Amino acid sequence: MAATTTTTPIRVALIGLSSSAKTAWASRAHLPYLLSAPGRAKYQIVALLNSSVAAARAAITAYSLPPSTRAYGDPADLAADADVDLVVCNTRVDKHYETVLASVRAGKDVFVEWPLAQDVEHARGLAEAARVGGGRTVVGLQGGLAAPTLKVKALLEEGRIGRVLSSEGSIGELASVKGDFHLQRPDVPLTDGNGKVLRTVRSDVPDLISVAGKWDESAVTQQNATLHFRLRRGQPFPGEPVFEWTIYGEKGEIRIISPKSAFLQVSDATVPRVIEIHDFATDEVTKVEWDWEKWQNELPHEARGIGALYEGLAEVKATGAKEKYLTFDAAVKRHELLEGLLGEWKA
Repeated sequence: MAATTTTTPIRVALIGLSSSAKTAWASRAHLPYLLSAPGRAKYQIVALLNSSVAAARAAITAYSLPPSTRAYGDPADLAADADVDLVVCNTRVDKHYETVLASVRAGKDVFVEWPLAQDVEHARGLAEAARVGGGRTVVGLQGGLAAPTLKVKALLEEGRIGRVLSSEGSIGELASVKGDFHLQRPDVPLTDGNGKVLRTVRSDVPDLISVAGKWDESAVTQQNATLHFRLRRGQPFPGEPVFEWTIYGEKGEIRIISPKSAFLQVSDATVPRVIEIHDFATDEVTKVEWDWEKWQNELPHEARGIGALYEGLAEVKATGAKEKYLTFDAAVKRHELLEGLLGEWKA
């Protein structure tokens, strides 16, 4: 996605940019793009909302934001600010609903990190409020706009492996799905940055997840093409990648390998993702070159996918183009999918 240009910067209010947590997602992934040259050409930070006005003012000082940046401690006060176009929420997930609802109802554009809300009911509530309010919505699921994902999408659309018959390692828009969840290691050690165990906590979250599903027929998939997804907690076998995704087609197979991270959208340049194609006709394996765009390579790796979401929103506002990012309505579908899968486990 090429960097786009708008004439008037979109005025942004950030929720959850803490002065005391400079390693948090807001400062690592959102702020670098917004303060970059492409970001400044399209966006302007005009307000912060934190737990109190004093906390917001402390963050303004900590990040050397302009003194004119307004500080809020009440979501209703932020929603009433006519000089804010876009509200961006980076709080803990159980605070998403209460901190953005007023702005959604006021018709502002709202960007909320994933998950959209703490449960499907609150997610539906935000989506319905957005439909009534009329503002644009964005959810922080940037994996679909990450450079390696876009490269794989292009390979499929080019027909490099024919129509997809099966895939192992990803979840998309499925026609049917069933999960199998287990909690095998409930005692989880919490460590500091150096690997020292500080304490052990008891988890109630499944740590072995298996999902099987099928896709409807499309331009790139056969009818009932299958999905198999498996995730477990714990380190990989020495020398093996953390993440491997294969897409099996009529004429070949694509393999995506991530040596150290299970997240394609957060790509460390020192250990790049590897994309390979196995051509069945020639039995040759070819490594596919890919890269982030130039403006993305100038950002920290956590900010590259998030930057693509901001670029996409700016393009939609400037040109009326169709959204390439996920909206609140799309997020609700994912909440419902996860709720159904987890419901089977809890039952």
